[in-house]
Amino acid sequence: MVAQTSKNNNTGKTLLIKKLLIANRGEIACRIIKTAKAMGIRTVALYSDADIDARHVAMADESFYLGGSAPADSYLKGDLIVEIAKKSGAQAIHPGYGFLSENADFARLCEQSDIAFVGPSAAAIDSMGSKSAAKEIMGAAKVPLVPGYHGDEQENALLVSEAKKWASHYLSKRPLAVAVKECVSLRTKLKFWTPSTQLVVKLSPLLATTSY
Repeated sequence: MVAQTSKNNNTGKTLLIKKLLIANRGEIACRIIKTAKAMGIRTVALYSDADIDARHVAMADESFYLGGSAPADSYLKGDLIVEIAKKSGAQAIHPGYGFLSENADFARLCEQSDIAFVGPSAAAIDSMGSKSAAKEIMGAAKVPLVPGYHGDEQENALLVSEAKKWASHYLSKRPLAVAVKECVSLRTKLKFWTPSTQLVVKLSPLLATTSY
């Protein structure tokens, strides 16, 4: 067996990974299992009522039942997943994508349990989860950014003044938004919109403005 090492993002302790729990299902779980086996790492799969006979369950060395078909009853139960990892002897948890992959609390729970979370640290997830906070971090690191206004002052006159510094088309997006569909439209939300000034600005402290 070719065991792999991983550093706990919270304690800095180096862990020897001989067994990996995959907190996901479907194709992504199959790919992780295949790669882990190629590295000499044993694998633990999880399954719900909906995928008890799924391919990833058959591929893994071990499998554990999580609960009902709904994600809230199975793949989002972070406490249970960590307990299964401990029970199975897994030194690391790979979240795949979706589900708990960007959940800072879950990553933190793994770190506190001396189980390696295969992904960013909880602190990094906290920072990157907010678009505005992430921009501040990237700006401090001198990473080139799309220009925009991100201040707390929300008076219309100030927003128009800031908007005129850049292009004529703008959009606003919530700092924690995950999709463009969450952007708001100036035409329907603000009175000072004109055909020559197509602008979308933030409408509350929870919205951040950036050029499109």
